[in-house]
Amino acid sequence: MFISLLCAALAMPMLFPKTPVGAWFKRLLVDYPARLLARMTLSKMLLLLVMAVATIAFVQAFPAELAWLAAADVATYVELVAAIGLAAASVRIRSFRPQLASIAARLSRWVMRPARTLPTHARSRSQSRRPRQPRAPHADDGDAPAWGLAFA
Repeated sequence: MFISLLCAALAMPMLFPKTPVGAWFKRLLVDYPARLLARMTLSKMLLLLVMAVATIAFVQAFPAELAWLAAADVATYVELVAAIGLAAASVRIRSFRPQLASIAARLSRWVMRPARTLPTHARSRSQSRRPRQPRAPHADDGDAPAWGLAFA
């Protein structure tokens, strides 16, 4: 679409040279570039070529560089959060340190005690286990259906 609009703009000075629009397009698209090319030297042309190549390289590399910058930014945030968390944990551990020795001693005694001293949670032998006999519910009135039909 852009190329068709450019071709139409370039055709305007040739098709309608005496109209104001044709004269404006001739001045913009023919006269100004001709004056620029008349003043062009070899050094300006090389500079323009280097700038064009650098611009193309930058445009092609820009998404990758942007991704690297974003990744470095996220990594910085993650490192800051980790550093703050470690600092907070060291403050908590510092206040916990006096209790740490007694907790470790209790834990080692609990782990190393003999198996016969472990508490048993078995049921005592004095209670006998008898299966319960299911009973039919008592009906309050005589109009109630029989017990076996309740779930039919």
